[in-house]
Amino acid sequence: MEVADALAVKLLQRFNYSVTAMKTSSQHLSGVHALQVEIGELKGRLTELSATAHQELQSTSSDLQRDPTPSVSSGETKLD
Repeated sequence: MEVADALAVKLLQRFNYSVTAMKTSSQHLSGVHALQVEIGELKGRLTELSATAHQELQSTSSDLQRDPTPSVSSGETKLD
């Protein structure tokens, strides 16, 4: 009977350890999901920023192709 009790205690300890490990894994996976959502939002914002920067560069490039001479403010002089 002592052997059976010792085995039962050992099995219960292992079961409790497994339950604890599963709970911890579940909590970590919840954290991963939140990070995935945040990464998705940041990716969307970065995509918008990249598109805006690309449009600005195209606009600047078009402006330079039309007038390659940089504009000069009233306090500066052009050197030719």
